[in-house]
Amino acid sequence: MQLNGQLTYLKAADLRFSAGEAQNLLAMAGVKLDKSQIEALVQKTEGWAVALQLARVLLRDGAVTDRDLLEFSGTQLDMARYLSEQVFSSLSVTMQSALVGVAALPYFSAELASAVVSPSAAAELTSDIAFGGLPIEAFDEGHKQFKLHAVFQEYLMQEALARGLDINQIRRDAAHWYAARRDWASAIRHALHAQDFRLAGEFSENAGGWRQVYAGARGLLQQFHALAAVLPEPEASKFPRSFLGLAVAAAKGGNLALATHYFELVNRTIDRSDNVLVNEVRLIGALMALYLDDRIEALDLSLLERDLTLLELAEPVQRALTYNLLCFQYLERSEFERAERHGNLAIQSFTQAGALFGAMHLYAHVGQAQFFRGDMEGASAAYERLARDAQNAIGKGCDLDAIAQVLLAETLSERGLHDGAERILEWSLPHLEKNDCWFDLLAAAYLSRIRARMVKSDFDGVDAVLEQARRTAQRRGFPRLQRLAAREQMRSIIHFGDIEGAKRFADRFDLGPETAFDIERNRLSFRLRGEVPATLWVRVWIQEGQVERALDMLQRLEIAQERPFSVPRRLRMRLLAVLAGMKTGKAERTAAVLDEILLTLPSATYRAAFFEEGPDMLALLRRRAQEAGPDSLIARRVGQILAPADASAPGSAEPAEDASSAPHTLTQQELKVVSLICGGFSNKEIAKHMDVSENTVKFHIRNVFAKLKVHSRTSAISVARELGLLA
Repeated sequence: MQLNGQLTYLKAADLRFSAGEAQNLLAMAGVKLDKSQIEALVQKTEGWAVALQLARVLLRDGAVTDRDLLEFSGTQLDMARYLSEQVFSSLSVTMQSALVGVAALPYFSAELASAVVSPSAAAELTSDIAFGGLPIEAFDEGHKQFKLHAVFQEYLMQEALARGLDINQIRRDAAHWYAARRDWASAIRHALHAQDFRLAGEFSENAGGWRQVYAGARGLLQQFHALAAVLPEPEASKFPRSFLGLAVAAAKGGNLALATHYFELVNRTIDRSDNVLVNEVRLIGALMALYLDDRIEALDLSLLERDLTLLELAEPVQRALTYNLLCFQYLERSEFERAERHGNLAIQSFTQAGALFGAMHLYAHVGQAQFFRGDMEGASAAYERLARDAQNAIGKGCDLDAIAQVLLAETLSERGLHDGAERILEWSLPHLEKNDCWFDLLAAAYLSRIRARMVKSDFDGVDAVLEQARRTAQRRGFPRLQRLAAREQMRSIIHFGDIEGAKRFADRFDLGPETAFDIERNRLSFRLRGEVPATLWVRVWIQEGQVERALDMLQRLEIAQERPFSVPRRLRMRLLAVLAGMKTGKAERTAAVLDEILLTLPSATYRAAFFEEGPDMLALLRRRAQEAGPDSLIARRVGQILAPADASAPGSAEPAEDASSAPHTLTQQELKVVSLICGGFSNKEIAKHMDVSENTVKFHIRNVFAKLKVHSRTSAISVARELGLLA
């Protein structure tokens, strides 16, 4: 309906009109009532927007008089039904047929209406919409899709059932109409409304099943939550790609047990002669390994590489996801250049497929590859790109924004900018603990927090972070995080000087001295962050004065590695050699190792490693700078390490704005959500309109409520209007 912009909010079903607003509304329809009549009508309808809208249509057309309305007794719902009946009965037979035909649809266009009712009826319906004579509202800015007002639609549905119309067949017809246009999201949605799970499953398979999770900005992820409720598990062999989609959706939602169940269901039932499907199952299996924190075997990795050469992988989403997983797996193996190359190919492939959501999150992997090979600036730029794209496409504070911020916090922490890192982690870490994430992100966050507290000699603070990590590991089913927490607990006990306590802890938690010689448990290429048993015992032996034993272990550890390890790890291991040298008092040997670190490694960029080793290490740095002379490169490097922390250093990032800190400042996305709420749209309809997920809409609504200090949609509309936030 085409109303003056000042009255567009009449579409909100629960909105109340004042007498003045009602007078404006009626005047627009050429209906003139005196002040007392308007006040009586508002009182009778309780100012309910849809009732007044229906009343204006009837008064304008002379179908009822003001006396008829004012003598009406009953509830506002009775009045709405009465008015709906009055409006409907005054229409032509053709118009009535069109309305009951589209009543079962959540929204419709002129073309869709022609497909489910006669073309002539659809033409009359859409012409009347343009005239503005019915309680029908535009669903999009271009006024090409429409929806019936909820009250009017309820009446029409009852009328359709009374006429014996097959409501579900109409929905199936609409589903096929959308499918013919390859609008799979709408096709599946209408098939589900028709309670036809087989049709929904067929459409999901035709759409690529699991590929829908990555297709587009919001990935159609919500479709799988709906499919999960209706697709019987015995149908897994008929709809394998859809059940793989259920597995991916469950994993992204943090339900790893359900994800594993769906994946195994498909893995047991697929036709092994279907090589194309077998390849897809292998691909999703590698994705499940990422979420389950399992390592895939080298053979599976080589098979993923081989799959890229097959003709079937010309399909861009599958190719992109394969590059994505290869990127992650090479990152896990410390093959950073290969990881970065595959990550960039994944971004390119996702972008070509129009899967912007898939492309965005690859910057997390690419940035980590750069971070671990010593390119801190490149890593920061990748994380900032991820944060910027996520905020623009989805909104500030979304999952991808939180991922970017956690990784940015790690770069700040490594630079020694602990306060800036802590500010970011205050909101981003709790977000990831509850939402879509994997082990590496949590490890980065917890280690950044531990580092900050260790530097401040806050033993209780370290304990609190480790307890938080253990709880999250147990809740999310991440055994690697539990093991990381145990190793970092032992590290903190050593750091704070209780060597005997560290040994007792090691005996209790399977970290005894024999574990320092276990090659598998000390494989550094698979342990990008935190201590390993060998480095823990090196620390113990240094503290006990067993320096040669400690140095021998460091040498053994380095020789045992199959491939080079990360720059931050190399720096920390060399600093252990410096600690050992300090213990022996061999100044020349110690100075030589320290000079090697300062001249060959990005020591200023990863300077937190020096602060972690305590005041003796910092004192050694100062002495070495004095010995080398003020104009030496050594002195300049030491000066960079010891310079005061600069919170404005490159790569620093502010956390997402706390909703409570700016109560009346809504983002553009939040303003749009409020406007659509004001239009009476449901969360699902808002998600479709904005092309985001329903969870994103809920996130925006929570932010809006917090900023406006309200607890309901009606109150949000009212406060937003009072503050002048709505046009």
